[in-house]
Amino acid sequence: MAAARRVDGLVLAGGRSRRFGNDKRLVSWNGRPLVAHALSRLAPVVSGSLFVATGAERVALPGCSRAIVVADDPPGRGPLGG
Repeated sequence: MAAARRVDGLVLAGGRSRRFGNDKRLVSWNGRPLVAHALSRLAPVVSGSLFVATGAERVALPGCSRAIVVADDPPGRGPLGG
């Protein structure tokens, strides 16, 4: 029997939202921030840690208590830049 594998999840929620005009992570849809919707869809298939890359700054994400929030380091190069 194969051992269960740990599966971590990552939501890329950075970006400058230049075209959108507001911080997309925190825009409410059906009473919850958009990032919370993404996390709730990902959470059932994640057995390990659930990460949110939030861009240059670490922001509070309401309704996302399970998520580990990480900021870009170095700033401005994206979540995979460092």
